[in-house]
Amino acid sequence: MMKKMYVAALALTVSAMPLSGQGIELRGGLNLSSLSGQDITNAVREMGMNYGVGFNIPIAGAFGLGLGTDFSQKGVEVQNIVDGLSTISGVMDLSYIEIPLVFRVGLVGSGPVRLNLMLGPSFGFNTGCEFTEVLAGAEPDPNAAIDCANNLQGMGINSIKDSDIGGIGGLSLDFVLGGLITAGVNVQYNMGLTPIADATAGTFFDAAKNSTYTIQTHLGFDIF
Repeated sequence: MMKKMYVAALALTVSAMPLSGQGIELRGGLNLSSLSGQDITNAVREMGMNYGVGFNIPIAGAFGLGLGTDFSQKGVEVQNIVDGLSTISGVMDLSYIEIPLVFRVGLVGSGPVRLNLMLGPSFGFNTGCEFTEVLAGAEPDPNAAIDCANNLQGMGINSIKDSDIGGIGGLSLDFVLGGLITAGVNVQYNMGLTPIADATAGTFFDAAKNSTYTIQTHLGFDIF
């Protein structure tokens, strides 16, 4: 009985908090990306850009819905993976248009500083994939990049998937400026739920999924 009362009190407290960041949001930042999977070894995270626009829609009290569209650069640096009869090291660069759909819960909602929890799915559409071989002791040469399509069969990749689904979890810290404008920082993790490629079983990229940490700054405008 007491446990139910505590849960009810917590729900009432949360529902009474105003959700910050209502309206339109411009955002941009950095990704730290890699791949996850049972055959992933010797993988190093790659840095890429992430920017877009979002809409924060209040539902009730501290609860809201976040919709958006982002351009997101992902990828991975691989070392000494099998390529046909030899091994190769290099950088794979992936790019996506992503549509996140996150539920937002105001954890701290009073005063000019507000903290929101973000949870939900993300739907991505691949817009490009390139692989650049990196020789020992050298830096990647952008002019040496090759398109992933039909060029990576030696690594076991038959094709790159056109779409990608992930699960997002993170926090949004907002600073209210003058009542109608908010500025802040989003920190989140996007865990890939679907493989990035159609790959041969047992190879490095078999069932490989995106694994991405993102930090963004954002500027929001109240349009409600």
